[in-house]
Amino acid sequence: MSYQTCTYFFICLFISATAISQDYTPGFKMLEVGQFDEARVFFKNQIDLGNDDVTAQLCYGRALGLSGGTEEANKLFEKLVDENPENYELKLNYAESYMWGKQYQDARHLYVQLVAQDSTSFPAVLGYANALSSLKEYEAAAANVEKALIIKVNNPNALVSKKYITMGLAESQKLDNRENDAVATLEKIDTLYPNDLDVGMSLAYMYMDTGQLEKAEQRLLKLQQAHGPQTRVYRAQSTIRLRQLEYKQAVDIIKLAKESYPKGQRPISPTDLELQVASTYISAKRYDEATDYINQLGKDTTNLRKMTELKSNLALAERAYDEVGQLVEPYKGTEFYEQVQARMELQKGNPRQSNKHLKTIGEKYPESVFHYYFSKELDKAFYTTVKPDITFLDDNGGNHVRLFSLDFES
Repeated sequence: MSYQTCTYFFICLFISATAISQDYTPGFKMLEVGQFDEARVFFKNQIDLGNDDVTAQLCYGRALGLSGGTEEANKLFEKLVDENPENYELKLNYAESYMWGKQYQDARHLYVQLVAQDSTSFPAVLGYANALSSLKEYEAAAANVEKALIIKVNNPNALVSKKYITMGLAESQKLDNRENDAVATLEKIDTLYPNDLDVGMSLAYMYMDTGQLEKAEQRLLKLQQAHGPQTRVYRAQSTIRLRQLEYKQAVDIIKLAKESYPKGQRPISPTDLELQVASTYISAKRYDEATDYINQLGKDTTNLRKMTELKSNLALAERAYDEVGQLVEPYKGTEFYEQVQARMELQKGNPRQSNKHLKTIGEKYPESVFHYYFSKELDKAFYTTVKPDITFLDDNGGNHVRLFSLDFES
């Protein structure tokens, strides 16, 4: 999983002399409570009536950007900044408009200037931290969110940003094979957010990734005590049972996870839990039950991609390689296709071919979690170790090299 900081939108209003005679209070309140469509209409009407001072234009731009018109808002703020080059609040909103449009490099560039101009500006420093986080520059983002919290102690927006930045930092440390650092990072943030479900789940999974299953179980139990039945907690507990080869318990727990969804609320990926049940049957080599289960699911779902994943997992387990090839052929050119091919070639005893598919994933999908785990699987499979350089293109257009071990002779 890749984490990005939630961007929190600051109301940076420039109250001009003209604004004093205008009543913009209803529009301000709409912005504050997130009624962006209504605010957009309100301020557009004000501008059409001739109340086109900087405040009305600024608020219209915010409402426009936050209601989906990011490109239009960005152009408006660019125009306003050109017309009012000394207006710091307009520059803050201009930088933020780049964040709305996910133009993080442009936002970063502007925030650097804004922080240089005023290093005590809370929205500038926190906005800079958010931009860095969105570019996955987590260490720099973490340093800047701490500066924001010095400027405004315990500010709720900054605390939420800190949470997600720290989770992103831990994930990046894990992907760089610094797993001990990742655990330490999450344990530290876990003490600041002891009942936070996101942080607690990240720490539990990090414990699982590092083989600390007992610690993972303890953290999950604490989350259950704090939050009651939670689908995410059940899924993680089922995974632990699966790793402990307690297949029946794994299936029973995942069934609890399915029941824990609130009534009438569909999960984001309808077949994720079913995938875990089917995978548990496959891991237990209960292929007949897995087949029956998958066939039953096929009657109730239109998610063909997930059904293909289930069927290809079963076919791989049964070493029905021709069937695997036929199943995934329609997905050629996707990461899913390369993943299945890498797994199949390794299973067939062709590590070089497996590595070719892994390289393709590394080059095309540099943030792939599969790449991280499967390279470790290759590590464990053979006796001699080589360390080929895999070059990844980062989000900034630059290159960096990750080394990973492949336990076979090149």
